[in-house]
Amino acid sequence: MNVVDFEQLLYREARLLDRTEYEAWLELLSDRLHYFAPVRSNVADEDLDRARLLALFDDRKADLVTRIKRIRTGHAHAEQPPTRVRRLISNVLLLEQSDEEAQIASSFLATVSRWEQPARVVSGGREDRWALEDGAWRLRERRIVFDLSTTANLSFLI
Repeated sequence: MNVVDFEQLLYREARLLDRTEYEAWLELLSDRLHYFAPVRSNVADEDLDRARLLALFDDRKADLVTRIKRIRTGHAHAEQPPTRVRRLISNVLLLEQSDEEAQIASSFLATVSRWEQPARVVSGGREDRWALEDGAWRLRERRIVFDLSTTANLSFLI
């Protein structure tokens, strides 16, 4: 695949999440997924070392499956009513690629709204590792770095 193909994959992923088609989104994930967002500190990006920092989330695929099942029950109070999120993905770069793996960097901007409150804007960057598994590209690793060091509820997925 080339960078345009990976861009389309990321756009399709964002659309699935925007439309709350979580079960279809889960199909894009590797069973070996690591989904990680360190708590942002006022340090250089290269100092955002996983071993030294707390995480906003540090999930495996099973954790995301559980989170989505909970949202679907209607008892996830942070998601009643459901958060409205629009994800914009940009600056997609194919950093490295082999026949079976690709490392992709991208930026995101998400508008998040609940109730009748003004929308919040959440932005940041992501570094993904996608792997070819059983003939399909699956997200194996995502590291999300938010631009702000403080955030409100992050029950939605980036």
